[in-house]
Amino acid sequence: MKSALSTLKEIKAISLKIYSEASGKLAAIENYAEVPWGMQRVFIITAENLEIRGNHAHKNCSQAFIVISGKVLLKSYDGLSEESFELNPLDKLLLVPPHIWIDLELSAGSALMVVTDEPYDEEDYIRDKKEFLKFRMNA
Repeated sequence: MKSALSTLKEIKAISLKIYSEASGKLAAIENYAEVPWGMQRVFIITAENLEIRGNHAHKNCSQAFIVISGKVLLKSYDGLSEESFELNPLDKLLLVPPHIWIDLELSAGSALMVVTDEPYDEEDYIRDKKEFLKFRMNA
């Protein structure tokens, strides 16, 4: 019996509440309000120049992406369909379930924060696109 695999339809973009003052902006992300699962890991990726990152999928880990500065193009692929999302600073939180291949294009000077529902585990990564397609076919 095959397990249910995530599809691109399950990616959710959530608008963030932004509180602006003359001195700057505040955007808060609350566990279970904006992120529907317990946060286990947070990391930030920065790019001095145009940077290509991602190029992998996860077997179990869900991810939430938010751009802090610059611009990020997130390309997603579920083995059948592709969809791209342009993310701008504090614009939205993009929730991506497991089983989705992600490619990231970070503009020069950008910073991307990623929140996950699992701690780091190298065994959870699928880093080869052919292996990803095989995983999807056999799940």
